[in-house]
Amino acid sequence: MAKKRRLNRRSDQASASAGRKSQQQGGAGLPKDRVLPRDRTRIAVSNEQAALAAGHVGLRRWVDPKHGAVALLAAGVVYLSCYPSDSVAVEQGDALWFGMLAILIATVAWAGWFWNRGCQSGWENAGADRLDQPGDSHAAKSSEQFKRLPHRVSVIVLDWGPWLLAGWMMCAAFATCPPGNLRMATNEAWLWLSAAAIFSASRLLTTSLGTRRSLLALLVVCAVGLSVHGLHQYFVTLPANRLRYQQDPDAVVALAGIHAPPGSSERMVFANRLMDGGPTASFALANSLAAVLLFGVVVSVGVLRYQFRGLKRSGIVVWGLIALLCGVCLLAARSRSATLAMVMAVGLLWLSSGHLSRFRARTLMAGLGVLVAFAAGGTLFLGVFGN
Repeated sequence: MAKKRRLNRRSDQASASAGRKSQQQGGAGLPKDRVLPRDRTRIAVSNEQAALAAGHVGLRRWVDPKHGAVALLAAGVVYLSCYPSDSVAVEQGDALWFGMLAILIATVAWAGWFWNRGCQSGWENAGADRLDQPGDSHAAKSSEQFKRLPHRVSVIVLDWGPWLLAGWMMCAAFATCPPGNLRMATNEAWLWLSAAAIFSASRLLTTSLGTRRSLLALLVVCAVGLSVHGLHQYFVTLPANRLRYQQDPDAVVALAGIHAPPGSSERMVFANRLMDGGPTASFALANSLAAVLLFGVVVSVGVLRYQFRGLKRSGIVVWGLIALLCGVCLLAARSRSATLAMVMAVGLLWLSSGHLSRFRARTLMAGLGVLVAFAAGGTLFLGVFGN
């Protein structure tokens, strides 16, 4: 009898310890009638949190204004490549359509940011664990906020600095008129507002690696298209226009759409740019085209330098042709500043891509010295013997 009581006591102790262990594990393995109310609440909250998370991810994937803003930003890049405006055209209101596009891009980008933030905050509030959890101490929180303070300051400066500058330019437009022309001044001030809108939207939209890669690829494609256009001008259009200008200058001036009477300074500037200038593609100046081509050269050379071993033979050929095409058109544009920048950028890419720990300080300084000397020599050569 005593032996039977000891066996029953041991079985009760084993069942009690198993119940405590299952309770510590969140009530798993216990029947529903033996789950405590606190465990039931915890399980229900976790299931609700998982369901809300799945719905939140699916909703953000299919309904997100950020995708539309990225598409509008890409359209803005293509629009600027095909229909740029020079300073005179900006004062006359030619860039107002771009301003409307820039404000639309910024509006949709901010709508996407508020949408994602609202969905995330709603998910966190609905699925948060309402049970008391041990938190960090006040000292640890203060230390973490102190470490994040420089980051917050830089974010505030980058977010509001362009808008303050654009607002200052708008105030300056009204303050200087009269005696200035108010319409021309405000048209130029709207360009500064457009730049602030594009800058803020780009910061919101380029947080993912895929978006940055897509925009870089689009910029390279635009640079290639402009280089093809520029080389066609250099070999076909410009020689024909120069020959036609020698035969009938007034017809060429009228074709260009400018008012330049014979003997005026405008006629002299037009003739100098036509006879001595390089290709401009869709831009008004060769230096503007060279700035875009410089981007294509540096990106393609960087890809070849960093990803040469991982690229296939076809990829190496494609990126090599991009670098060659943009580089040839950049040299044809006869922009000394862009040529100097290309030499320095390619040299810095070669230096930064190597293992600097293997180089001594003297070797690194000697390489930088050779780079600077070559750049200065090339500048002097272009200044003396260049056109």
